Amino acid sequence: MRINWIACGTVAGAFVMMQTTPTHGEEAAFQPGIEIGVLASPGFHSYMGDLHSNGKAASAWMNVDISGQIHLGDNLSLVPAVDFYANGNSDSYENSYSDSTSSMNYLWVPSVNARYSFGKPSAFYLQAGPNFTFAHGGGREADFKGGVGGAAALGFVFRVGIELDVGYTYLPIDVTKLSDGTKGTANFGGPFLQLGYRF
Repeated sequence: MRINWIACGTVAGAFVMMQTTPTHGEEAAFQPGIEIGVLASPGFHSYMGDLHSNGKAASAWMNVDISGQIHLGDNLSLVPAVDFYANGNSDSYENSYSDSTSSMNYLWVPSVNARYSFGKPSAFYLQAGPNFTFAHGGGREADFKGGVGGAAALGFVFRVGIELDVGYTYLPIDVTKLSDGTKGTANFGGPFLQLGYRF
């Protein structure tokens, strides 16, 4: 008899959860998400190409974005996020082949974005907000220091929770040339494409 009551309680609990747990058409107050993408960066390629006269600088960043969507109303939400970018460049020096090295560059970019959705559950949306870049890299020739930037995107969310973003991000980086201390600023951002899933 006790087992029957437990079984009935389990079924009733599952039924209640099914009725109260939001689907992608019934959005929760908070929805975590993850995206992967690519960021084209002509500014990085140009600036680092000038520094590495005998080397090769990457022209894009690979990107992972972890975010949370906080719904403030029917169409408006707040999306705090952290983006991680990585790429590499080859430093080739004239002394010998053994002096050729490869180095990795990394950017950590926290941001807070406002999102306006044009409908539910599948809809286009606009998203924009400020960001701050923490930068590491430059190999043996440069040192990076990040700053305040921003990004904007046009996206589409599908019924199954998949999101597609196309946009532009501005990532101003102070670059110091280690050989003579020359300083300059370059935009390591550019147009981007991201594909992800909102839970």
